[in-house]
Amino acid sequence: MDFWKTLLVLVRRWYVAVPVFVVALGAAGFVFATTPAYYDSTGLLLLTTPPGGSVVESDPLQKRTLNPLLGFDDGLKISATMLIQNLNSPAVMQELTTAGSGDSYSVSNGQVDGPFIAVKADSKSPDNARKMVEKVLARARQELDTRQTTLQAPKQTFITVSEVITPTQPVKQVSGKMRGAGAALVLGIAACLTVAYGLESYSVRRRRRTEGGDDAETGAGAEDSATADPLALLELEEPGGSLARQRNSSSLHRASS
Repeated sequence: MDFWKTLLVLVRRWYVAVPVFVVALGAAGFVFATTPAYYDSTGLLLLTTPPGGSVVESDPLQKRTLNPLLGFDDGLKISATMLIQNLNSPAVMQELTTAGSGDSYSVSNGQVDGPFIAVKADSKSPDNARKMVEKVLARARQELDTRQTTLQAPKQTFITVSEVITPTQPVKQVSGKMRGAGAALVLGIAACLTVAYGLESYSVRRRRRTEGGDDAETGAGAEDSATADPLALLELEEPGGSLARQRNSSSLHRASS
């Protein structure tokens, strides 16, 4: 059904469509008002090579000690990727977030080519959002130091972590509230159309049933009249019956004469 036919149905059934649409608007407003707002904060780290390089030389023994994380090409990028995977693991997320609070965070490279670690945290509380970013950044530094210590890398060759963007001021996000209200409004409009079309279909079926009943009553009335008058019934059943009776009456009259 095209737009104009749909509009015609809504106009014809306005007494149903308008109340349902008002209820839909109210439901959308209620969802928007009751859906909690979230705040997000971000932070960005950069991994850099230590000032003294990745190799330490010992003069007495002429030995060279290398930081294993920097012993291959793109060592900084690979180290950043390992940290990102670790921070995004379910175990670490469960440790850094409070169960049932709705707080969450995500870690990525910030869609930047380089050894970057970008953190974004979401929380119902602006303070919690910022604190969560701080916790994740601190955990990244701790995890990197732990890995290098486990690999027995010299302290002088430890990868340096620079804080490019400190945890930002939390910003209120209303996209979730808008999505919830929009979904409620769409469902309300669908309900409005369904009710209007349902009532229209019911009215059409009822009108057809009524017209069919009137036609049946008209046919039944004609049949009852014919039954009450035998001659009429005979005329209905035998179109030539009246003419035959007239001929028989004329023959009997001539014979009697």
